Amino acid sequence: MLTNGIEPRIPTDMQNEPKGVYLFKSYEDMEDAVTNWLGDRYEDEDELVVLKINASGLTLKSTVDYEVMSPSKIPPENIIGYEDL
Repeated sequence: MLTNGIEPRIPTDMQNEPKGVYLFKSYEDMEDAVTNWLGDRYEDEDELVVLKINASGLTLKSTVDYEVMSPSKIPPENIIGYEDL
């Protein structure tokens, strides 16, 4: 449940990455990732949901040109919507 926000974590297959909440900079970047590499982590029958985040007040660090990372929890009030893929 997202009523407590989103906690930073490290994906099990990326233990060398810093703990954080990783966010795509655009919808197109997210689609590209899911279509080309991130989607390999999920089965075809898995349901994926895109969370829309209001970045106001968040400390975001740029990691690569297509994503940013929040080293801190994203509070529930910054989760402003969602969309099924």
